[in-house]
Amino acid sequence: RSALPYPLRLAVQVELVADSSSVEQVRRGVAFSAGGAAPGGNRWHWRDPDTGAALTAPEAAVETDGSLILLNWKIELPPDHAVELAWSLELEDNGAPLRAARLPPLLTPAVAGGPRLQRLMSTAISDLDALRMADARIPQDMFVAAGSPWYPTLLGRDALIAARMLLPVNRDLAAGTLRALAARQGTISNPETVEEPGKIVHEVRRQFTLLPPVYYDYYGSMDATPLWVCLLHDTWRSGLPDAEVAALLPHLEAALHWLGAVGDADGFLENLDETGDGSAHHGWKETPGAIRWHDGTPAKGPLV
Repeated sequence: RSALPYPLRLAVQVELVADSSSVEQVRRGVAFSAGGAAPGGNRWHWRDPDTGAALTAPEAAVETDGSLILLNWKIELPPDHAVELAWSLELEDNGAPLRAARLPPLLTPAVAGGPRLQRLMSTAISDLDALRMADARIPQDMFVAAGSPWYPTLLGRDALIAARMLLPVNRDLAAGTLRALAARQGTISNPETVEEPGKIVHEVRRQFTLLPPVYYDYYGSMDATPLWVCLLHDTWRSGLPDAEVAALLPHLEAALHWLGAVGDADGFLENLDETGDGSAHHGWKETPGAIRWHDGTPAKGPLV
């Protein structure tokens, strides 16, 4: 916007860098060279053909040099006028197993106690709406992702706890969470992913060590399976239709069998990472080094 009494001719440049570093690399502070993607125009792919980006910059001249992208505008600014410049980036990952939920948003319930509490509730529900996701194979069943920006994915315990706490607000979210996790319930024994028959998945991850990258389910959780059983019971008590409950009963029986015959050897659910590459602790405090002895040394498995 110009407040001058005479017109202006301006050149505006925005400099962008195409960088395909993974969120995991950013989170860990791993050194990387920017520009893993080198667009030859306003559309390009990175990692594999399923991941794409499209850059839109109305009325701008676009220049590219490897990973460097320059957006250039030549504008005429009349006296006492404003000019708005914009650019946007549209991303797609057609190979991803999870999607943003394309279902009606959660409704904000009325809260007694004044406008401040109502605003708090509205903000909380809005934040939860932003975390809603669905399995690409069953998009009608939504769940709440574990968080942003590090965990926009299906994490068993987080999705189950959130759905259980939100039962008074939305029962469909609990039902969708149950079905989304049941669809990935363990069916075989795989030491690498800690999958076992009847076990509820812990996390859906992208594996970057392979080309092209693939997704796989990791089952290193001792609490997701009992939490799934608890949520099914509570959702049934809240009025889940009998037909929907009946469809989940085979998954319930498999989960109970895992709890009683596989995960429990002596009255406690135990875990032991046999590969050395997975989580040492399969409970809530799974961060490396979170479980320690009194002298501060990290505890080794099996941990209960």
